[in-house]
Amino acid sequence: MNTERLYKINKIFYSIQGEGARVGTPQVFVRFSGCNLHCSFCDTDHSSYTEMTAHEIVQECRRIGNHCASVSLCGGEPTLQLDAFLVAEFKRYGFFISIETNGLLPVPAGVDYIVCSPKTAKIAPDNIDELRYVVKAGDPMPVPHKHARHYFLSPCFDGEQANKDNIAHCLTLVSQHPEWRLGMQWHKFIGIE
Repeated sequence: MNTERLYKINKIFYSIQGEGARVGTPQVFVRFSGCNLHCSFCDTDHSSYTEMTAHEIVQECRRIGNHCASVSLCGGEPTLQLDAFLVAEFKRYGFFISIETNGLLPVPAGVDYIVCSPKTAKIAPDNIDELRYVVKAGDPMPVPHKHARHYFLSPCFDGEQANKDNIAHCLTLVSQHPEWRLGMQWHKFIGIE
């Protein structure tokens, strides 16, 4: 009987990082299914997933990645499933591991780059590389309770469509707080996943 852990994977695909400080970087994306929040703007279908072992996940990343050894773990919420075993399997094959998390749970050791997009005041991870706040028109300026290397305000999209009011509001906030940057979802503008 096989007792190896199974992870619920919504999708694995190869693309270009579309937002944040690493925008334009080729990488493989592993989108986990399941989340501990229910954001109205979430772009993941949590009812659709395939159960895969750590070995199967990494081998699929290697197969589709065109020799790219950079992986982004996203979701849903990857920290609900990510563990030391899966991190070690990626490291075994030399992957640079980034994660996009809502920040409610700690990030396992061995992850190279942490992107936290908080939806609540709680931020569990330390050593955050990017804080990215999704902002709608009229929202107040976020007050992060943790330090990060980069700070972004990301205008909330209406599905795949940019919302001009949300963009204008973010531009105003960034102009008033120049330590922050505008974080657009460029992959949606150029029509890639």
